[in-house]
Amino acid sequence: MFAFIKGLTPPEGLPERQLKLSSLAAQDCHLITNSAPEVSNDSYLYQDEVTLACFDGCLANSKSLIDSYAVQGINELLEKVLVDQDTGLPHYFYGQFTCMSYRAEEQGKGIFFGNQVGSAKLYYWHQGQQLIVSGSLAMVVAILRHNNVKCELDEIGVRMLMAHGYLYADYTTIAGVKHLEAGSILHWDGGELRETKYCRYPTEISSDGMHKAVHILNDLFRESVQHIHEWDLRHQRKHLAFLSGGLDSRMTVYTAKDLGFKDLSVLNFSQTGYKDHTIARKIARKEGLNFLFYPLDGGRYLLDSHTAINYNDGQVFYQGATHLDAALRAINQVEFGIIMSGQIGELMLGRFLNKPEHEPAGAKSISINPVHDPALDDVMKQVEAAYPNHEHFSMYNRCFNSASNGDWACFQKGHSISPFTYTPFMIYSFSLDPKIRYNNQLYFKWFNTYQKRAARVPWEKTWLPPSLGLKAMELGMLAHKVRDRLNMMGLTLPQNMNPYARWFKADPALLKSLDEMISNSDTHGVMAASNLAALFNENINSPLFNVRMSAYTAAHSLNKMLGGDQPWIPERFTGGF
Repeated sequence: MFAFIKGLTPPEGLPERQLKLSSLAAQDCHLITNSAPEVSNDSYLYQDEVTLACFDGCLANSKSLIDSYAVQGINELLEKVLVDQDTGLPHYFYGQFTCMSYRAEEQGKGIFFGNQVGSAKLYYWHQGQQLIVSGSLAMVVAILRHNNVKCELDEIGVRMLMAHGYLYADYTTIAGVKHLEAGSILHWDGGELRETKYCRYPTEISSDGMHKAVHILNDLFRESVQHIHEWDLRHQRKHLAFLSGGLDSRMTVYTAKDLGFKDLSVLNFSQTGYKDHTIARKIARKEGLNFLFYPLDGGRYLLDSHTAINYNDGQVFYQGATHLDAALRAINQVEFGIIMSGQIGELMLGRFLNKPEHEPAGAKSISINPVHDPALDDVMKQVEAAYPNHEHFSMYNRCFNSASNGDWACFQKGHSISPFTYTPFMIYSFSLDPKIRYNNQLYFKWFNTYQKRAARVPWEKTWLPPSLGLKAMELGMLAHKVRDRLNMMGLTLPQNMNPYARWFKADPALLKSLDEMISNSDTHGVMAASNLAALFNENINSPLFNVRMSAYTAAHSLNKMLGGDQPWIPERFTGGF
């Protein structure tokens, strides 16, 4: 990650944290970057008399872009953005990255952007001629506190986190600090700040039918997986993919096999014996894959939830990716290249369609938690009004602002990309008629046309193989919804990859330790001193574990960032140059 500072002084003690400081003294600009030489990436730092710039992350399709733009290598390609500030080029980037460029022209001209899907974040603060942009919200707060700028919690952002489990649009939990929405560029021009979209998803419906769509989607998906494969080979890294009992990760793995991936390892993390585990193990055995398994048995990994602030800044409830983080720490991640995930595949292909047509944004709740906070009603109406339909609203918020939690965990020591997030694939998917995408029709057609082996393996959600057809899948999904309803009513104990209720019943000591951790989360009294004290106490004592963890996430992260005498800088300020 990086942190760009204009008009303020950087924190002290950076070398001790292996953080490097580059500066343009005449413009009072500073760029903090860090060294992680064991990480394989495409990160690039550029400085001359008038320019300060960097690219942090990986660019999976760099070879294709180098050929298209007839440049000599990735550095020359990146310089088109870093030096020339070519804002037409980022649309074609495919990877996990953040990027900035600042040129000392008069009062300065700068651009800042992350990728199209939010799997690499940027946060910013602006006041007059002062600006901070960083991939770490905690670093933004640390710089502000170091400069004696008062920092407080943002009541709307904290309410969002506690009620929904994550934040919407450009909100953060820190007042005055915004999150840059996926696919956007932040422009600085002589003190004026504005945002533009460099990647937009279509709202007009294509005339392509099911048969044609399946073929085009398959070609684009293979293209995206091939880019990841070639990136691994260029960087002399082993192949690794996540594999569960779901459909999305299965599609990536079988496509990789079809494209000739050699020595492919798959990582599965689940309660031992649950279908996520047994189905993934079955696939690995049948396809000759190296199966890496991290058992979540007993749920003790939850006691390390506090470490999530190092990668998600407390902007999504901690337990959303703590299990993945635990699994990654159990392997040597630096041996591998880009981790292929199946992130948002099913969602991309119709999951957020409540009917076979588009609806207004907010037609159905996309909250993770079953909590209604009336104080958010007017704010949520304003947020929803910014999106053309419910599917776009859901994708930018539930997917890019929440589901990317796992990608942020991967970004600590490496990179994670879902082939479903390849821009040509996403744009084409969004263009297709909701009638053919609704209820997973297109998805099952794709499986049964191009991945017949994968379609014969049961799906975790239905316990049935997709090869049985749409009607059988609909019945299986109905049974799944009934099981979920019974679980929510407390009539049955849930069976899933991380069955909290079962763990707590089997291990009272775990529940007691979590209770103590959650109850003691307001260490410096940040929540107690705020207008949200009563609401926080209500949520921290909720009978619902997700609600309690959302309140814990808010309190713990805010106390880390705002509490104490000295500004806090994350122990793992990640990336590498």
